[in-house]
Amino acid sequence: MKELLEQLRAMTWRKSVLCAIASLAVFTVISAFFNPWLILAGLLLIAGYVVCAFLLLRKDTKSEGLFSQDNAIIGTTLDFVSKFRSPVIIVNKQGMINWYNSAFVEASGSRHSLYGKSAAETINASFTPARIEQLNSGATFFLNYNDVDYEVSGYALNSGNKSYCIVVLADRSELVFAKKELAEKNAVVAFIMLDNIGDSVAVSKDQYRSVSARVARLSSEWTKARGGSVTEYDRDKYVVVFEEKHLSGIVASKFDILDSIRETEVDESSSPITASIGISNIPGSFAEKEAAARAALELALQRGGDQAVLRTDSSTEYYGGKTKTVQKKTKIRSRVVAGELSALIEKSSNVIVMGHKFCDHDSIASCVAAARIATTLGKQAKIVVNIHDVNLKPIFSRMRGLNYYYELFTDAATAQDMINSDTLLIICDVNNPDMFESKEIYDNCMNYLIIDHHRKVQEEYAIAPKLAYIEPSVSSASELLCEIAEYALPHGGLTKIESELLFAGIILDTNNFRKNTGVGTFSAALFLRSLGADPIEAQNFFRTNLDEFMYEADIENNISIYRDRMIIATTKLDSDDASQTKLVSSKSADRLLSITGVDATFVLARIGANVNISARSGGAINVQLILESLGGGGHFDAAGALLRDVTIEQATELLQNAIDSVVKE
Repeated sequence: MKELLEQLRAMTWRKSVLCAIASLAVFTVISAFFNPWLILAGLLLIAGYVVCAFLLLRKDTKSEGLFSQDNAIIGTTLDFVSKFRSPVIIVNKQGMINWYNSAFVEASGSRHSLYGKSAAETINASFTPARIEQLNSGATFFLNYNDVDYEVSGYALNSGNKSYCIVVLADRSELVFAKKELAEKNAVVAFIMLDNIGDSVAVSKDQYRSVSARVARLSSEWTKARGGSVTEYDRDKYVVVFEEKHLSGIVASKFDILDSIRETEVDESSSPITASIGISNIPGSFAEKEAAARAALELALQRGGDQAVLRTDSSTEYYGGKTKTVQKKTKIRSRVVAGELSALIEKSSNVIVMGHKFCDHDSIASCVAAARIATTLGKQAKIVVNIHDVNLKPIFSRMRGLNYYYELFTDAATAQDMINSDTLLIICDVNNPDMFESKEIYDNCMNYLIIDHHRKVQEEYAIAPKLAYIEPSVSSASELLCEIAEYALPHGGLTKIESELLFAGIILDTNNFRKNTGVGTFSAALFLRSLGADPIEAQNFFRTNLDEFMYEADIENNISIYRDRMIIATTKLDSDDASQTKLVSSKSADRLLSITGVDATFVLARIGANVNISARSGGAINVQLILESLGGGGHFDAAGALLRDVTIEQATELLQNAIDSVVKE
């Protein structure tokens, strides 16, 4: 700005000289009339004056100041900018203030000179050299200065080898306020569904009606307190609409309506009533909001219920999940799924079945049952599995002697050649693509379905499955396939060895029917017994060799108590056999849970450069939430995770931090 003032002063000096020269020339001409001898001298002086004036004017037009235009234009421009209603500043490319108008003085409220001050320190930190360069290129941005919202735009101003930026701050407070008010009035759609009221209360209709009415009243009061409306669109199912300005309070309270419903008084012999909530505040039409809220509710149910799932336009958030899931007493869903599964198989040319990596008995058993349904319907079926897995050797040795099973199992490379446009992929006992036996087969199959009992961790899939039957309340994938097989196969459609393998899958995931069992679990066991399954033969699938026994002993000799009621067990042994390590770790976690006063167990074992964690709970601690924060998943009382490229010590510290973040008591 000093340069600008100096140039203006220089221009004023030149104009004063020109005026003096012009006056002298007039005086000389007048004098010449009175003295003729002075005419020649006057002409010479006038010529000299003209030359000097020409040189000064020429220098003036070549001046390299910020304003090298006509003086009238300069004066008009400065006067206009000075009186401009919006705050205006001129900054150099480093962000230093060189000039500002009176409107900026009023906006800043400062009584001190701001010349030479940094715009980043004086106005807003966003006035970086990079941002000023963007303003010179025509970009705009918003900022808040002294509680006023401005839209900032810039105009490049070059002065020789120096560049400046004229920055205009346009007051957009009314626009920002209108946008905020409009956003706060954006409609939020939520669905509330009671998970288990029919199973929680006694058979008495009067008691059911009483409890249902109390829950309905809670939902109504919770909604009306937020200025919303609630409508029961089906039995114990509600749709809620309210303004988005109330959403932040609901999130801050962690959806306390879930706790209120859970605390509803029911008969002492009944399990607590739980609810699931699907909520969406995405922009768009009511139809789009409703579809997103329904999808969020479905995700909450697939994750086990008793939780809320909030879907925004950029993320999906989870709240709740504090209680164990309760098995449903009805098989209506299984019958419907059996029909849909059969229809999809009949439309396909062939079927590929696979489970999760490091396949266990539940995974392989459910795959075998799915393959049996496909072959019964006349389709060729193959099961993708690691045929060199030592844990599956007892299964292969018993099954490969029979012609049907000899070519049933295959590896991923061979199965790739079977894929065509109408191949159906059936995925059992897993819903996370990162844990599929072969993610490449999943990526290449256009038609696939999922049958699983783990809480859903994958929010969206690249291609939506034709069918997703995910029931976390069920004990095992083997139980799900038993229920489906009852409707999809004629009686006796499963062979004796298949029935025993399914029985073994249920035994594994229920720890010999000691955890996560329900009416459906024992119903499936009864169904398998009717097909000739021998529990003793099923137990033979789990016979332990000496190496496994020594591995378990090492784990159980290296335990520590954490927070008085949890056990963390580690082993110094290293193994590259992932499936064996996972199986041994899960067995040890189950056995350690039998210790008095222990609510949860965590077993950490090395697999190459990684550390596997197997977790079990007695029902007081949600190990699924703990390991989910470490990238794992599972159930309320049984979960697992794989930490990559960490030591046992680092994995232990990460686990303890995860426990502390979830378990507050």
